[in-house]
Amino acid sequence: MKKRATSLLLIFSFLFAFAPLCAMGVAAADSWQPVFRYLHISDEHITASTPTGTPTSTGTQISGVVRAAKAIADRDGVPISAVTAGGDQISAAYPNEYEALVARFGEIHDLMGEEFPILAVLGNHDYNNGYFAKSDSVAKKYAYIWNEYPHGNRAEILAGYRSVFVDRLVKTGAVQNNEGVHYHKVVGGFHMIGISIDDYDGNLSKETLSFLSAALRTAREDAPGKPIFVNCHYPIYGTTTSSTDGGCAVPNSGDLSALLDGYPEVILTTGHTHCSANVPTAVWQSPKGWGTVSTNTLPSGEFFMVEVDKNNTVRYIPYILSSGKAIPMKDYR
Repeated sequence: MKKRATSLLLIFSFLFAFAPLCAMGVAAADSWQPVFRYLHISDEHITASTPTGTPTSTGTQISGVVRAAKAIADRDGVPISAVTAGGDQISAAYPNEYEALVARFGEIHDLMGEEFPILAVLGNHDYNNGYFAKSDSVAKKYAYIWNEYPHGNRAEILAGYRSVFVDRLVKTGAVQNNEGVHYHKVVGGFHMIGISIDDYDGNLSKETLSFLSAALRTAREDAPGKPIFVNCHYPIYGTTTSSTDGGCAVPNSGDLSALLDGYPEVILTTGHTHCSANVPTAVWQSPKGWGTVSTNTLPSGEFFMVEVDKNNTVRYIPYILSSGKAIPMKDYR
């Protein structure tokens, strides 16, 4: 269905309704009663200048954001059901960066409970900041930092970084992915799917797209009429802010877009572009019905919550962390 005109308040609160997908706009605050919500963060960029020592940026905003969002949930009685992390949790895939990330995710579990789902995908920086992408010889030069996989060709090194993600985050319980670098979990009756890019450039392999296709089919069969939430680091070309800039979109965007065209109930969350969530172009709706939203880096203080009401209408609300509190970009009420 063609989008109707929306007010400027679209900047601050976005609504998706199923099915079919209808206009994005703002509901009266008093009439909105969510039954489900989750928190999305991206591009935390825990950063170390060398593989040893204390990182210069340790991601302390992560638990602060969750604590602030939990205060909102505690106030209105609708709990946060999950946290999704959109990639680039770290900056160079150094061991000390992963150690800091595990500690930050541990703080979330301390706050929300050991079984609370944190669901994460890889971004380009989770592949060692792209050093390997130049050539096999450069890849071997920088691969020494791990010694956890063979110093072989580019494909082996890529697989090595995926293995490190699984070993450091999934197997330790820091994140609750159930499909290695991907995930497909049912949380609060809603299907949540995450797909990791397959290399630094953001390509999605046939295997990854096949995983997504099967997960979407299962989700629709299991919960017809409900929104399906998909998480990927890179946006689709020509959708949200800066997705047409060089290196800022999935290279094989057409393959991903064609797949989503068959699922108007999908909401795709992305990161990577480091562009504010506080602009109308942070949200985009396909003529086929599915929608996509993007967010800024977590160090900027920006994040968003996704909420669903009893009619399966989805609301996306961008926040900024200020003095320990989650502040809507605009109080639309």
